[in-house]
Parts: sequence; structure tokens; C-alpha cells
Amino acid sequence: MFLILFLASTLTVQAQEPAAVDLRALLTAGQKAYAKHDYATATAKFEEVTAAGANAPANYPAIALEALRFLAAVHREQGDLAAAESTLQRAVDMCSTQDLYAQLGGLRLASVLEELAQTQRAAGHSDLALATIGRAITTRSR
Repeated sequence: MFLILFLASTLTVQAQEPAAVDLRALLTAGQKAYAKHDYATATAKFEEVTAAGANAPANYPAIALEALRFLAAVHREQGDLAAAESTLQRAVDMCSTQDLYAQLGGLRLASVLEELAQTQRAAGHSDLALATIGRAITTRSR
């Protein structure tokens, strides 16, 4: 009888606890896949990190930003500059929110803007790239 109650309570507790995902481990797995040129696995891992926002730990913004930058690098390696640009724009948007700007700092925003400008220039959008690099310089000088 006690064994049944113990097993029932254990199953109830396990069912209530959400599966904790180690975002740093996912990021590291994605980086290793990227280094091995396994872009499909790398993309999946980086996307999984960026999608974990709802139940994320306190260090989530820094990890998500790193994942977005690596995801953009994967897209650039594959020659998909539009996807890289879109991914970096997501990173800029994330860094630009008031709370995250204070947490991540302006230098991170400026570096993402510089990376975005490089991607825009490579894609042939020189006017956009100039405007973006101007924004990066302004952000860095604050």
C-alpha cells in the first residue's frame, strides 16, 4: 500500500516539474556542430536556445544573444545573407529593449549592429549598411 502511494506521489511530482533545459549546454552543442560544419544540427540547437524564452534563467539574454550571432554565422556560411540579416535584426531588437539594454550593455548592441552592417554590405545594401554602422558608432559613443 505504501509503495503504491510513494510511486503515485513520485509520478505526480515528476509530471508537475517542467523539463529543465540547460541552455548553455545547447549553445555549446550548437557551437561544436558549427565547428564541424554540421549546419543543420547547429541551426536546430541555436533555434532551440532562442525559443526557450518563457522559462529561461536569469542569464538567458546573454546566451540567446550569443546563439543568435552564431545562427547568423551559420546562415552566412550557407550563403543565405537574407536569413543572416534577419537573425541579426532579431538580436538588435532583443538588445534594444529597455530592460535588456541595461542588462546587456550598449557595447553588445553596438557590436551586433556592426555585424549587421557587415552582412548588409555583403548583401549589396550599402545605404542600409551605412545607416546601421552610423547607429553602431552612436551607440558605442554613449
